[in-house]
Amino acid sequence: MFEKNLALVFGVMALLFLVSNFIIVLIIKDYLQQRGEKVNPATMHFQIFSMAKKYREFNQKEMGKSGKHYGTFWISILLFAFFLVLGILVVA
Repeated sequence: MFEKNLALVFGVMALLFLVSNFIIVLIIKDYLQQRGEKVNPATMHFQIFSMAKKYREFNQKEMGKSGKHYGTFWISILLFAFFLVLGILVVA
């Protein structure tokens, strides 16, 4: 019983970080489109890592640092993967 509850908690945490990552990707997409980059909404999730790299490059040219959404993008995707793996390990 405890393992099922723990797996559910890990699953919900993974889902929350996945949703937050999705929101961050939309913010990055809007930022890139404002700078004249072409982003196809249908395939943007296959290009999220290249979009994050472009976002970082634009911010480093403009402000000299990578930008606040670049770090939160990586943190949210790593925490999503962490909680997903924990949930799978608890169920297995």
